[in-house]
Amino acid sequence: MAELTINEYRSRLHILSQKADADGRHKVSEFTLHLLKQENPDLKILDAIFKYYDSITDSDTVVYDYLLDNKAKVEWFYFAGFLSDQRGNVSDYFSILKKCFESGIQIDKLYQFEKQSDNIEKFDELVKKEIADNSFEKKERSNMESSQKEITQDEYIQHLIEENNILNKRLDKTLNELKTVRTEQKDMLERMASDKQLLMNDKLDNEQLKKEVEKLRLSVEIITKKNTMQSGLIDQLSSINDTLTDENEAMKHNAEELSKKYQEVLQESAMHTDIINNLNIQISQLQSQRLRETSMTRNMQGPILESVIEQQPEYGRDFDVENETFESDLNEQKSEPEVPLETEPEALDYDPSDLIEIKNNKNEVKKLSNFFIDFFARHFEKKFANKSIAEQDNLIFIKLMENDYEQDTVRAVKSAMKNNQELSRVDLYRLVTGRKSDNEICSFCTAVSA
Repeated sequence: MAELTINEYRSRLHILSQKADADGRHKVSEFTLHLLKQENPDLKILDAIFKYYDSITDSDTVVYDYLLDNKAKVEWFYFAGFLSDQRGNVSDYFSILKKCFESGIQIDKLYQFEKQSDNIEKFDELVKKEIADNSFEKKERSNMESSQKEITQDEYIQHLIEENNILNKRLDKTLNELKTVRTEQKDMLERMASDKQLLMNDKLDNEQLKKEVEKLRLSVEIITKKNTMQSGLIDQLSSINDTLTDENEAMKHNAEELSKKYQEVLQESAMHTDIINNLNIQISQLQSQRLRETSMTRNMQGPILESVIEQQPEYGRDFDVENETFESDLNEQKSEPEVPLETEPEALDYDPSDLIEIKNNKNEVKKLSNFFIDFFARHFEKKFANKSIAEQDNLIFIKLMENDYEQDTVRAVKSAMKNNQELSRVDLYRLVTGRKSDNEICSFCTAVSA
């Protein structure tokens, strides 16, 4: 794996510092910032801290701060990380490591001691023994120096040779052990470094995957909400469709009923027409009977009675009910000469009790006509009242157009029906069909609007 640059280590360690602070490892974050603030940091030390970063706790920072402040070599940082992996809390070994660092014990010896010890007490014992041995050797060397003055040169040389042989043997043995340890250490460090690098890469990938999973989760939530909304909309549209289908069926049913009612109205109209025809026939018969009776009376009573009969209206002809005036079918009435009354009454050739009094039946005919007019008006008003409001409004507008009402009147009616749904359409229909004036209809609309 290619080594990273200082800037790359700085960037990654800065990210790890923020994560450590977020996880509650505040002292680890402070130590990382202390490390990054160095002007010329050792690249190997940055690499060691990066590889063992996850195993560093807040209590372990006292060891790393001590090593960093005393400018320890990178081997000490690797050993601290190694000891953290093997023993757990490095802070428990702080005093021992401090003695080792101040006594100048080699890192190789510390790896051996860790391998030979099962606990911290054994490790401390081995360290103390090594420190004592080093002191003894120093003392021996000091004694040897003092004794060399007393020993002759040959003896001194012979002694040195023997000592050298002993030392060489010890050195060879130590070197072999050291070589073995270094080989093992090197292999182990390489495996650890590789594993640490893979672990960090996996953690970074894991963080990235977590972010992507969160994005996907949010997308799923949004899609789920949209699906729920669309399902609700589909349900609403289905309900509307069902409602429209029911309304359509109802309208078809209403259309059938209206068709039946229309046929019934046609039948009733035909029946009423028959009634009117029968009534007209009866009126004609009555008129004929009245004329026959009048003719008979004219023959019996003379020219004066004839003149009175001629002045009577002929029923069935055109007449003005409102003004109570009748049109005469005669183009010109001829005046008969006055017949002088005889002073003596003539003998009557008929029974006076058989005479039929001739009456003016104008009021009777007027009453009968008004009855039929009211009857048909009530009939059509009843049919109008049974219609829907929309149908009533349409009929009113049709009647307004048929009767040539002004546009202002039409607009006034439209506004009144729009603003007041409780408006009596029957009363308005009665005014329009009765051909009331524009002012009367506008006044009615103004009154109901107020």
